[in-house]
Amino acid sequence: SEVREIDAIADPHPVLDSVKIDLAYWLSNEYLAPLWDCLSVCLPHGYGQKSVTMVSAVDVPPLLPVNPGDHKVLAALGGREQLTLEALREKVGSVTLERLRKLQAAGQITVTQGLARPAGNPRFERRLRPLRPSAELRTEGRRLATAQARSVAARLLVGLADSGELTLGEAREMGVQRKHVEHLIEQGWLEEVEIRLDRAPYELLPATSTQPLRLSDAQQAVADAIWDTPGEHLLHGVTGAGKTEVYLDLIRRALDDGGSAIVLVPEISLTPQAMRRLGERFGDQLAIFHSGLSGGELYDQWYQVQSGEKRLVLGSRSALFVPAPRVQLIVLDEEHEPSYKQSDPQPRYHARSAARFLAGLTGARLVLGSATPDVTSYARAKGGQASLHVLDERLIP
Repeated sequence: SEVREIDAIADPHPVLDSVKIDLAYWLSNEYLAPLWDCLSVCLPHGYGQKSVTMVSAVDVPPLLPVNPGDHKVLAALGGREQLTLEALREKVGSVTLERLRKLQAAGQITVTQGLARPAGNPRFERRLRPLRPSAELRTEGRRLATAQARSVAARLLVGLADSGELTLGEAREMGVQRKHVEHLIEQGWLEEVEIRLDRAPYELLPATSTQPLRLSDAQQAVADAIWDTPGEHLLHGVTGAGKTEVYLDLIRRALDDGGSAIVLVPEISLTPQAMRRLGERFGDQLAIFHSGLSGGELYDQWYQVQSGEKRLVLGSRSALFVPAPRVQLIVLDEEHEPSYKQSDPQPRYHARSAARFLAGLTGARLVLGSATPDVTSYARAKGGQASLHVLDERLIP
């Protein structure tokens, strides 16, 4: 059999685990949606690569008569290595694959298939790091400074001693050239490393609320009952009864136990308020997902959650499909809101039903919170399919 070279590694780690694959199969069967669409919602933003048709002129095209339409194609390709079919059509108007294949058969052009660059990509930065103590760097810097030809290398060593590390851009601002870097690397003074940069959608500071939550007796009883019983729970609490404090206590327990928690809110407009409350308590453990973020931000947040670097997920309904490891808690705040239904595009699903299935797969506690519960959620609680917890006293005026 033919052995082929590996062109690229799609991803260093599997992007779908068994839980997400089972969830995708359930979505497909439950909502009669194409399986690929259901798998796609579990992938990082911009992960897929589309097949593209590439067209290029041959080095020395044969001198054959061409019609005016073909002449436009050849003129557009002249002086360029290759164009995508889409870019070619933008230049010359409509051109069919059949016409291009005839030109290829005549030896005028080549037509190949390739993969477009994925929309989601990590961002990297190259940095210089010292390999010796700061005192040695300064001593060598002073020695080199006496030689005019090596004053640039001296500045670089002193800069590394002062800063600990420098980006290549910072080094260039000091007048450092590639030859200086390579020479100092050969001499064992520094190394060049590639660092992955995370595009954070918000600046999340370390947690500022370090004091334990003070729950009322009623809140504590509800939190204890929910934590002690994995499964579905309906938290029916009047406005101002302190449902959020119960959520915070349950999240703390999940994180302290080494697990992850997912908190869904119905609208993007509610995300900043929830982010502030969760950020105060859990700091940079928080990852945020909603459609208002850039593709790069969503891509980086996804991988931070998958790696376990961030274990608290906050977002709208699609955040349910983020690969949080060891999910121990799923919260749907304002669970009665119709925006938890995905109407378009495929898959068309209800986040509450999907969360219920995910909780069953992972053994997590599913908490549906509302002052006005959905009638189906209330019926499930009354029928024994979920546990009902009531907070009927306002804690704030």
